[in-house]
Amino acid sequence: MKKDYDFSKWDWMDDNDFMTYNDLILRLRKDLNDPEFFAYDLFVPHDEEEYQEVLESTREMMEIIRKRKDKTMTLKKLVEMEKRTMNRD
Repeated sequence: MKKDYDFSKWDWMDDNDFMTYNDLILRLRKDLNDPEFFAYDLFVPHDEEEYQEVLESTREMMEIIRKRKDKTMTLKKLVEMEKRTMNRD
């Protein structure tokens, strides 16, 4: 994200002159080679530099998800995660 970006605009999913949200999803699908990719609440970039940042962070996020050993979340796992989180000092 550009250091001088004005977050007071708060336009994460708003279309702009560079790209629409739909364009973003379509381009990410192509660049990630994942025709079914979808994400909600992504930052819609204002220029190519910002798009490259969104692309890189999305790649990193997908890599983290792929590396998880167990991708199924159960109520038991959620409770255990909550206990671990709440027990931190």
